[in-house]
Amino acid sequence: MAEFDAIDALLAAVGKEIPLPPAQERRSLREELNLSRAQLAQALGVSPSTVGGWEAGRDPSGEVREKYAYFLEGARTKLDAAAAAGAPADATVPAPRCWGRPRLGG
Repeated sequence: MAEFDAIDALLAAVGKEIPLPPAQERRSLREELNLSRAQLAQALGVSPSTVGGWEAGRDPSGEVREKYAYFLEGARTKLDAAAAAGAPADATVPAPRCWGRPRLGG
């Protein structure tokens, strides 16, 4: 029944939001990589004040939430790898492949 496909797709998408770390950890991850709010905001296509809101406890939604979650997971992976190797957090470490998804933007 093709006439119900759009409804099925809508229902399947509901409630599948990617979990985000607590607000304080979001800020900490960004700061440990020596990235400014402006740098992250530009990469995500939002304003620096929006990133500030997320770091204060608001949650993004939709596609930007997926991108932000991808950044946070990648930041955590990079910091963990740098700590394990004894390297500084901003040293070059391969980007992670998160949640089995292809990299965004590439």
